[in-house]
Amino acid sequence: MKIGMVEHENPVKEDYPDREDMVGIHEGFALYMTRKRKDDSMTKVEEILSFVDRIGRELAPDGDYKISITVSQPASYHPG
Repeated sequence: MKIGMVEHENPVKEDYPDREDMVGIHEGFALYMTRKRKDDSMTKVEEILSFVDRIGRELAPDGDYKISITVSQPASYHPG
């Protein structure tokens, strides 16, 4: 099981306030989100961002839309 944090290049290329070049992601989740698929060579992050962009452009055809992402602290894990 991979449970550590790893640094990955920020997949969002556009500049935004407080943007960082590297982002920390839990290692197992990072592998799932950043591994290129054999069928279309996309990562899960790229797939999700393409859906978000498509919906954003439906709401703002000129591409002038903003996305807010909130992060909550995970619940504590207490093994039995």
